[in-house]
Amino acid sequence: MQPSLFDVTPPIGEIAAADVTAALEKGALLLTASATHAIDWKRRITTASVSPVSPTPCVSSWQEWISELVESDTSLPVTLNRMQEMQLWEQVIRADLSDGSQSLSSIRGLARHAREAWAIMQQYRIPLSELEHAGEEAESLLRWVREMKTSLQEERLNGRLLAADQVELLLPRIHQLIDFKMILLDGFEAFSPQQDAIMQAFLRAGVRLQKVRPEPPSDVVPAVISCPDELAELNHISGRITDILSQSPQARIALLTSDAISDLSPLKRKLTEALIPEDVDNPAIALQAVTMPGERLTEGAMIKQLLFVLGLAGESNISFSDFSRLLFLPWLKGYESERFARAELDRVLRQQNRHHISLSSLLESQLLDNLPELAAALTSLIQWKASRQRPSEWVKRVHKLLQDTGFVPSGFGEVLRSNDEIRLINSFRDALGSLVSLDAVNETMSWSRLLSMLRSADAKVRAEVCHPNVVVMPLDQVVGLRFDYIFVAGLEEQVFPMNARTLALLPLPVQQKYAISMSQATLAFESSRFIWQQLLAAAPHIEISYALQRGEQESRLSPFARGAVERECESEAVSQRDRLELEFYEDAPALPLQDQEQRGGGTALIKDQSACPFKAFARHRLMIRELGDSSPGIEPSTKGSLLHLALEFIWTRLQTAERLQVLDEESRRDLIDEAITSAWQQNRASVPASLREIEVRRMQSVLFEWLELESSRPPFQLLSIEKPYRLLLPEQGSRQFPISIKADRIDRDAHGRRILIDYKTGAKQSVSKWVGERIEEPQLPLYAMAADLGEDDAVSYARVRSGEMGFEGLAAEDIGIRGITPCDGKRNSPDDWSLLLQSWRENINALAEEFAQGRCDVSPRDEQACNYCGLEAVCRIEETGFDRDAGDES
Repeated sequence: MQPSLFDVTPPIGEIAAADVTAALEKGALLLTASATHAIDWKRRITTASVSPVSPTPCVSSWQEWISELVESDTSLPVTLNRMQEMQLWEQVIRADLSDGSQSLSSIRGLARHAREAWAIMQQYRIPLSELEHAGEEAESLLRWVREMKTSLQEERLNGRLLAADQVELLLPRIHQLIDFKMILLDGFEAFSPQQDAIMQAFLRAGVRLQKVRPEPPSDVVPAVISCPDELAELNHISGRITDILSQSPQARIALLTSDAISDLSPLKRKLTEALIPEDVDNPAIALQAVTMPGERLTEGAMIKQLLFVLGLAGESNISFSDFSRLLFLPWLKGYESERFARAELDRVLRQQNRHHISLSSLLESQLLDNLPELAAALTSLIQWKASRQRPSEWVKRVHKLLQDTGFVPSGFGEVLRSNDEIRLINSFRDALGSLVSLDAVNETMSWSRLLSMLRSADAKVRAEVCHPNVVVMPLDQVVGLRFDYIFVAGLEEQVFPMNARTLALLPLPVQQKYAISMSQATLAFESSRFIWQQLLAAAPHIEISYALQRGEQESRLSPFARGAVERECESEAVSQRDRLELEFYEDAPALPLQDQEQRGGGTALIKDQSACPFKAFARHRLMIRELGDSSPGIEPSTKGSLLHLALEFIWTRLQTAERLQVLDEESRRDLIDEAITSAWQQNRASVPASLREIEVRRMQSVLFEWLELESSRPPFQLLSIEKPYRLLLPEQGSRQFPISIKADRIDRDAHGRRILIDYKTGAKQSVSKWVGERIEEPQLPLYAMAADLGEDDAVSYARVRSGEMGFEGLAAEDIGIRGITPCDGKRNSPDDWSLLLQSWRENINALAEEFAQGRCDVSPRDEQACNYCGLEAVCRIEETGFDRDAGDES
């Protein structure tokens, strides 16, 4: 039977926490289980000292002290740093999995698990024989460890040492390296077999070991707060911390988070809202409210964009979306002086529907004539050579590229950076510089490999803190620490007591045999009980909170905290800033058209006013336009324009239905080919030859099908093609503006009726969109109004769309054209054509009057009015409470 840790631990005495300072003054050493605990001990000792100048207490964490001993022993081989060791593990695993079955990221994950498993095996002194015949993963780990040992003996590594192997090599001579007669130990739940061996060596060397006696839990019973949900819990905690700091600004406060709090972002935002002073508005200072775990370097906006630019290095062709993103990077060299010209370039390329950008062709064009800084940055990216290099050479080249592109300052005249940006770029330079150490384990490295390493860098960055005396940390890090107030968030039964966690690659029976921490439920429970006792002793004021509903899951309080009196959180517990009374004001007063204001447009103006007054105001008076998206192929607008031009050519030639009907199939096809050729000559769209050929064939098919349908109509002749109209709206208003439209075609049938036709290549529309006070599709009503259609006339769309050919229109009576519906109240049609013409005129004038009088409030007609609007950034629709997603399903 495997003996427990406590059976082999050497005899250790006890010392009261109050006597630790005196022991240190007499030459003792205090070792703690964590670095944070060591720092806290130094703070407490220094704070309690009455002398203005006192020596630094001899306090260190266990791991830091072992590392110092290894460095002091010159007979030991040089230890690989973490990055070098990870590279070596990855090389070994990649060679073992030479079939290519694993991706780069999965190999990196296996290397991390292998390194951790080997460290645990050394700490618990588990022999390699335990891995034999223990399953595929265990045997893989066994091969990798053996190969690592072999690799370390190669000439290029010169017998270097893994961090996990330090202690075993140190043990035979550790008694020669220590000069303390007493060593104090604090914060250890239990000792690993390797730690036991070290302490046995201490005792043989005559060192006296004493464990700091845990302080008894305070008499204060923790307060327990039940909150309805996560947001209420955050509001409560931020409000309580704000109140405490208002009374005691220097109070040391800890906010401990359980595993139920997986994302700290909402907590960070809430604390920032509550605790950052309103007068701190200097953009050069990126303050964080309290001390929190540092964010990953690669999560910073600036570093994300930097890595994006590095990802483009060596690429000669990039997607337009990537190029557009590049244009608007504020850190790219020359952005401040060229940003408007870069925005104009983006607009031009969108208009040209440039789906892909050839950087070399772009540099040779005139588009960059007024963008010298951008051109220089693009040149640096294009000239990048991605051939294999030693890591140190890559570091030099990457640093030079970052200077050339503006991310790293290269001299005077550079744009001033904020403190936060300086901190980020310096941290990245440190991370980049650390790659030089990989020369020891890598002869050469590919560019993609180095870029992957930069993207996965695990360096952390801390921001400047407004309240450094307030700390957010995981619950299990409270061991040995002392605070004035402690808040525990998310202490729920599903996460505390903690669940058992096993290590990858190491067989579970082996983990349980050697009683590895957290490897089974009983050990996890004991660890949880240890943390709970440490928590109760950590502060005189403790407040525990939990959410009754966290996400989709109902929660209950952890059993460790049951028995305390629970109370509900105050829903009003918000920051002082939130408690201020809000002031409301009208932010969209009417702004009538001015005499000198030359504003007008086409049917889109009335359509936008109908959809939302702000939309019409923004687009037609402020001239705001959303950016279009480039897409592969030919734009729908270009396709529609080509069909319009081809139909104009055809009917200019034909003029009557009779001439169409006498054409045989070959003649029709010849006419269509002529029309298509003419359309492309007039449109001059920049389309690749292959796509143009496909579009020509599609147009031939669509136009032939459309002429077949037109030949079946009753006799007619053309009155006009592309006839322009100009309306002054509102017709009776004191302030008027022009509407310019052009009717695609007006026919006259055998009964003298005029039929106004507008070509459409889009999907079908319901007649309901042409009626009502706020007409959703006002194009045909505007045409009817401009052409002054009467009781005998008709108006219609001509749907020139493959598979959906036909007319969609309205008339007073049946005129013999399928799809043009008589206004007789049947089939969902209006009751009376004359009344409909009159209501169209009234409703269009009413919408025009709104525009002229300057109505510009954000009031969409319905949910669908916001679809494809593109103005969300300026209209702030979310602030109105309007559910703009409600109509998506319909």
